[in-house]
Amino acid sequence: MQLIVLASNEQWEILKNICQNVDFKRVDNIEEFFNIKNASAYFNLNNNSAEVDYKNITAPVFINSVSKTLSSIAAKKNVIRINAWEFFF
Repeated sequence: MQLIVLASNEQWEILKNICQNVDFKRVDNIEEFFNIKNASAYFNLNNNSAEVDYKNITAPVFINSVSKTLSSIAAKKNVIRINAWEFFF
């Protein structure tokens, strides 16, 4: 199982330290995020993640969105909204 992560340095350090037995692959930008096919799940933890269209991904996509709801961004059923502020991890 491979999980793709687009995150800040702070988020990445926290995530990889609390989930040491998970096969995370960190990407540096949204283009890389979309270029990796067949991952088990995707995590876009950037602040603007609710503004991205995930229609071409069928696996679960976790997005960092505090103020925008899934219905307000017309998200597909595989998109899951989380609060990914560093202190919530």
